[in-house]
Amino acid sequence: MLLAGSLTPADLYTAMRAQRGYATLDKNLSVNFSVNGGVMGSTLSGTPSAYTADVKIWDPDALAGRASDAVTLVEIVSDGGAVVRSLTLSPAAGSRTVTWTAKGLPVKAGYFWVRVSTASDDVNGRPGVTAWSAPVWTGR
Repeated sequence: MLLAGSLTPADLYTAMRAQRGYATLDKNLSVNFSVNGGVMGSTLSGTPSAYTADVKIWDPDALAGRASDAVTLVEIVSDGGAVVRSLTLSPAAGSRTVTWTAKGLPVKAGYFWVRVSTASDDVNGRPGVTAWSAPVWTGR
């Protein structure tokens, strides 16, 4: 999947060149991830004293009542696969749309990316990882 302004060839090619993509096992799960305003696929400039991530996840099927599409876990992953922040959600709590701001991410990290788990993925029907974002590179 690509994070593009529209489905025009120009916007799709722009998103590909900017590496603004994510992988998902759910045909209509959407992920939008940024760090300090830099969207997934980008490289941050400067040397900030702190990193803040913004994560937005939504799924129209889950909003329509399909409980298996409920988001159960969102993880921000960094260098070497280390989970630096996580948000656990209960499928019963209506976690169909997630908007999360995670502050105070490690300043020495080289990159951050998001891993999303749902109550059931569309491939094997078991709870587990359903989506992975492109990283945001810190430039370190």
